[in-house]
Amino acid sequence: MNHHVPLLPAASRLAAPAPALDSPMAKLDADMRFVLETHARMRSVPLELTSPRLARRQPDLEAAMGRILERSTARPSRDTVSCERISVPGAGGDLRALFVRPNNTASGPLPIIVWLHDGLFVSSDATPSETVPRMLAQRCGAIVVAPGYRQAPEHPFPAAHEDALAVWKWLMHAAAPLGGDKHLVALAGEGSGANLALNVALDGAKATGVSPKHLMMVSPVAQAVHEPDAPTGSWREARPLGTATVRWALRQLLQDVKDSEDPRINLVGRKDYKTLPETTLLLAEIDPLLGEGKALAAAIARSGASIETSIYDGVSHGFFALAAVVNKAMFAQAQATSRLNRSFRERRQSLPLKA
Repeated sequence: MNHHVPLLPAASRLAAPAPALDSPMAKLDADMRFVLETHARMRSVPLELTSPRLARRQPDLEAAMGRILERSTARPSRDTVSCERISVPGAGGDLRALFVRPNNTASGPLPIIVWLHDGLFVSSDATPSETVPRMLAQRCGAIVVAPGYRQAPEHPFPAAHEDALAVWKWLMHAAAPLGGDKHLVALAGEGSGANLALNVALDGAKATGVSPKHLMMVSPVAQAVHEPDAPTGSWREARPLGTATVRWALRQLLQDVKDSEDPRINLVGRKDYKTLPETTLLLAEIDPLLGEGKALAAAIARSGASIETSIYDGVSHGFFALAAVVNKAMFAQAQATSRLNRSFRERRQSLPLKA
């Protein structure tokens, strides 16, 4: 794990004007605020003010973390995983993916985690970042497959959902050759990727007869009728994600107003969650998706499925990958990997002993 990097002196953090006291941004922890200030200095533009093509070239919060780490004297820990770029079949052709495997693992098939990245279905790179996949592989002793998926508006809904389901179907055949156990697979994702992970947890089991052992979601996109968990005006200045950004992304994704009620988008309105595996839901306090995340948690709980929900205060959307510089991200990653590891252990302990 990377060492946590102390913030720069306080004077360097006071250059930007303080947000209004009634703004959600006033609640930011100091380390999260510093990441966002660094991000702003990298000439990032709110996505709603640019085009999808240009949005994909914007620096993200992980780029801001990298800028901070450049100034640090802390040494990163020795790499204990190997990472390669592969192609996996999607519904509309091959997709780029990361394949991460822990080094020096015990013999026998390993658990597998499918990590589905964020980007609000629009703004991500074709190849996912390595930060979270490497962390998951290292802490869980698991193979991690992190596929890209087709982006809107060039490929509107339901292209990304079809790609994610296609990856699950492929993995059920490819798990053993990859050195993994198809009966020991977890689904995980953030933002739009969390939406995809939940859909695959439901539809993938129906399509293949194999259910995931755990579902881990961070700040999911859970509905298209956007109802922030705060007075609407207060989320306008939220960064990196405000209400205008969410609505911009949904306009790129959905071609027809009817799509907003599709159960793959309107997760809050679904009632078929009883078959979900054990679920972990992590939410950020300063995120216009907080309200729909809480509503989704309630819907899953009402169905009788097992869910653990945590709201991390003082951090914004996109915090999860920032453990090298944001304390709450370290706690969130520890919670996520602890829950994943417990699910994997329970599966192994339930298997009959070999003669």
